[in-house]
Amino acid sequence: MARLSSKINRFFFNNRDKGVRNLMLYITIGNVAVWLLTMLNQSNPFFYELLYFSPERVLSGQIWRLFTYPFVYLCESGRSSVSSAYCSSTGAATFWSNTGAPCASTLSI
Repeated sequence: MARLSSKINRFFFNNRDKGVRNLMLYITIGNVAVWLLTMLNQSNPFFYELLYFSPERVLSGQIWRLFTYPFVYLCESGRSSVSSAYCSSTGAATFWSNTGAPCASTLSI
């Protein structure tokens, strides 16, 4: 185990400047953009349906879902009060439970 740990540490030390700079900034900007688009169009959760992670849809060719799931925040475990209020006020839980999206459970604020 110590040998594996040493190899991992050496790999990270040798590649410490090879990464996505400002990755959290990009994720934050993506989250804000998805939130704004969702709030502007509350009657139709089109953007959530387009971006959430679904293994079946990835296997059918929708590869972007592998990269866009960090931007989706609604109705997942650990949800915030804002997203809970959004889901319960728009009836999104009913929509997502009927479509098989990841928030098939009932929501409470």
